[in-house]
Amino acid sequence: MNNKILSELKGEKLMYCNNCGTQMADGAKFCPKCGIKMDIQNPANQNPVNQSMGSPNMGNQNMGNQIPNNNYQPNPAPVYYAADSGELPMRWYKFVIWVQLFLNALLSIVSGIMTMTGAHYQGQATVVYMVYGSLKGLDIVIGIMMLVLAGGAIWVRQMLSKFQKMGPTAYVILLASNGVVNLIYAIMVSAITRVNAFSTTVISQIVASIALCICNYIYFNKRKSMFVN
Repeated sequence: MNNKILSELKGEKLMYCNNCGTQMADGAKFCPKCGIKMDIQNPANQNPVNQSMGSPNMGNQNMGNQIPNNNYQPNPAPVYYAADSGELPMRWYKFVIWVQLFLNALLSIVSGIMTMTGAHYQGQATVVYMVYGSLKGLDIVIGIMMLVLAGGAIWVRQMLSKFQKMGPTAYVILLASNGVVNLIYAIMVSAITRVNAFSTTVISQIVASIALCICNYIYFNKRKSMFVN
């Protein structure tokens, strides 16, 4: 304490060792206690925190000089989109193999039996066949063809369900065959009876067969990579 007072009276500035904290005279190059070399350009008694921060008012001045940005807008929240799986819908395919082809087979069986037995003449088969004898042979042939188409529907259904390569093609051929059988039957009946057999029902069936062929060809052509077995 006395040394500090005497030093102040003599006008000397005090320094402190960075290593042991011993008081030293200003300009001392080595600590008299621990012997560590002093950095004259960075005296020990100067607070390094104050050196790095500078004047307490500097921070306030810097903050005061900053111009607030009134146009600042926060970044918009990211928008997430569902990834495209690349898979095509298969609902029509499922309907075909579980409903349509079974119904097709059932209707073909019923129509085939009725045509072969003349039941579609509503009890007038005997009279019709007496007048138009050739119709009986035609009805038997068409009836057999319808039964064959019924079996074909079940066969095509199995091909599609197993994703066989020829399944879609066989299905389109089956649809076309139904239309062709109806067309042949109407032409032959018209030729035998000399009566126009192209009723609204027959025309609708033929048009429906053509439309189904086109639509299913497009549908399965887009999914042909799935039928590889």
